[in-house]
Amino acid sequence: MLKGRIGSMSMVFLIPVILLMASSVFNIFSWSHRYDKGFGDGRSAGYSDGYKEGEQFGFQNGNSTGYASGYKMGGDQGRLVGYEAGFEAGKSVGLDSGYKRGKDEGYSIGFVTGNETGFNLGLLEGYSDGYMQGVKDGARRGWTIRDPTYSETIQFIFWDTTDSNTYDQDSYNCFHFTADVKSNSYEAGYRCFLVYLVLNEGAHAIVSFNTTDKGLIFIEPQDDRVITPRVGQPYWDRSRYLPPSYDDTIVSIILVP
Repeated sequence: MLKGRIGSMSMVFLIPVILLMASSVFNIFSWSHRYDKGFGDGRSAGYSDGYKEGEQFGFQNGNSTGYASGYKMGGDQGRLVGYEAGFEAGKSVGLDSGYKRGKDEGYSIGFVTGNETGFNLGLLEGYSDGYMQGVKDGARRGWTIRDPTYSETIQFIFWDTTDSNTYDQDSYNCFHFTADVKSNSYEAGYRCFLVYLVLNEGAHAIVSFNTTDKGLIFIEPQDDRVITPRVGQPYWDRSRYLPPSYDDTIVSIILVP
């Protein structure tokens, strides 16, 4: 009887324990289920929010960094391509423009310079030809032969071209030079002397003019130099020429009208 009562009492106490344990298991299962659901919902919502915020932040940083890199690269390439294109275009246009401008300015400057140079040259040569022709024409109209001034003598010798002839011992020597200058001076209306220089060894011929303002002057017709021959002195100037193979000391000076 007592044994049956104890058994009943044990069941009374055991049932609540079982129920409590069942409730605990259910709660644990329910918590685990809610945790999984909350984790999933939270991850989904957090990912979406985090993605948006991360995308915006990343875009801003990436845009800034990419812009700077792209700008530099694009600028470098753009400058290179633009420089080459601009250089070629500028070169073509500049060459054409510069050529035309240079041609116009060069022509203007060249014309002025050439005109001035040509004028001076023409004046010089024209004066020379006109002077000599005028003297010759005037002499043929009855002018008398006269002694020139020193300036007229130098001017005549300057324009006379006898000194440009080539010396030859046999066919065109000092006497030929002297004879031509003397003949040309008479054509110009000026009196001229043939000067015969007797040397220790040989002889030499030059010309002389009795100028009205500076007296008698001597000229070497082979090079138009005004010289001063002196008896007892060598004829050829040792400061200009090497000593000749003969004795060129002047013995006497003879003037032939």
